[in-house]
Amino acid sequence: MRRPTAIAALIALLLIGLAVPAAAQQGEPFGPGDSPLTPAPEQPAPAPAEPLEPDDDGLAGWQIGLLLGATVVLLGGIAFSIVRDARRAAPVDHDEGPNPDEERAERERRRKRSSSRRKGKAARAARRRNR
Repeated sequence: MRRPTAIAALIALLLIGLAVPAAAQQGEPFGPGDSPLTPAPEQPAPAPAEPLEPDDDGLAGWQIGLLLGATVVLLGGIAFSIVRDARRAAPVDHDEGPNPDEERAERERRRKRSSSRRKGKAARAARRRNR
């Protein structure tokens, strides 16, 4: 049901698209009496008011230095703001470090784990011997 409607809409758009350029060609495109074949009257070229080589040498050395300094200050301020905001967003507690109690507990866990592994291996070996 949608396909015939879409085809009809497409045909209508194509007909309108073809009719618009044809209607535009009915009148005189350039106005009354103007024709693209009629040459326009030539106007004399105006005399150059300024010399061909300007006397402007650009920026002085101190101006370039001032611009570079302002650029460095601006970029430094931006970098400072970014770093400061990053430190505020993710604070680091310098007091946190390895806790001796946690280290001792970790060593005890490792010792127990290796001890239980040794006991397990010995028990398996004993079972194999007693078969």
